[in-house]
Amino acid sequence: MAFDLDAMRASCCHAASLLLKKRKVDEAELEECARLDDALAKAHTLLKSTVRSIVMARLTRRSRIRRPKA
Repeated sequence: MAFDLDAMRASCCHAASLLLKKRKVDEAELEECARLDDALAKAHTLLKSTVRSIVMARLTRRSRIRRPKA
């Protein structure tokens, strides 16, 4: 999913680049690209944070299970 989000962000940047190359820039379309990129960036950050939390929880649980009893 993270790679898909990166690919979508790259597509947004490419679309914005193409819009800026036109003689007459469509401000509304450019703003839409920017908003979509911002939303994708937030989703990407949330995904990474959630995955990190899950990994840490699993590591913590695993270390408690494997800890030898005295």
